[in-house]
Amino acid sequence: MWASGQGRDALALGELGYRVIGVDHSSVGINQLNQEAKKRGLNVQGIVGDMHDYQITEDIDIVLLDSMLHFYKNDQKKETEFVNKILNQLKENGLFVTCILKGDKRESILKQIIDQSPYEWTVLSECYTEYIEFNATYHLLVVKKGKRIK
Repeated sequence: MWASGQGRDALALGELGYRVIGVDHSSVGINQLNQEAKKRGLNVQGIVGDMHDYQITEDIDIVLLDSMLHFYKNDQKKETEFVNKILNQLKENGLFVTCILKGDKRESILKQIIDQSPYEWTVLSECYTEYIEFNATYHLLVVKKGKRIK
């Protein structure tokens, strides 16, 4: 999980019994995440680091990017490369989960990146969620990696 901050998603997944690694550049957020995980007795570990440098190893089953991708003009190349890196490093049968702000352009870019990947991808879930506190709609996409096809 990248940009985990204080661990809203990481802690929720830990409560479900998952082992979670959260990466964020903020030592304040990571310290709060680690303290809360310890208090709750969860198998959740926060790491201070640059998410773009973090390597996905074979023991990682799910990569979750929540509200991280925007595909703004100045960030599009870097974010596209980042998503491609994740899609390539993720193991077969691993899950790639994104939650992005609803928008035709950004959703189209994300789907294009996945479609152009040299792997088979199965959509497991795709829905929209209203976040009243942000007055925004988010697009949740969960895809499962299959065999290399290209």
